[in-house]
Amino acid sequence: MNNVDPTVAGVAAAAEGILLVENAPLPLIVASPDGRISLANRAMRDLLGYETAAPIGQPIVDLLAEGPEAEGWWDDLLAAGATHEYPVQLRRRDGQAVPAGFSALVVTGEGGAAAWVVARATPV
Repeated sequence: MNNVDPTVAGVAAAAEGILLVENAPLPLIVASPDGRISLANRAMRDLLGYETAAPIGQPIVDLLAEGPEAEGWWDDLLAAGATHEYPVQLRRRDGQAVPAGFSALVVTGEGGAAAWVVARATPV
């Protein structure tokens, strides 16, 4: 018989997921569908020169020194569900540009609506 409270189990599963993202060796960002950063892992913060949680709440586009060429790229990403790696210039906290590849995956929730976007940067 399993006596684990479902709420406790859900919180434990969420914490485990956050720790997996936080400690991943690849620079990752988790953003809400409105494009605001919910989590930037240690590798991303190190790449961009941020302390713990510093970019949380910022629009993801604020981290782009040179954004994608097309207007509405975030809406296009949400509609497409994913993007393959393409070159971008990320903006470090000190303003220095960092060349990187950028790819993202939209994680959907109930009814197929976007719940999160997980983005990866590959320094060049």
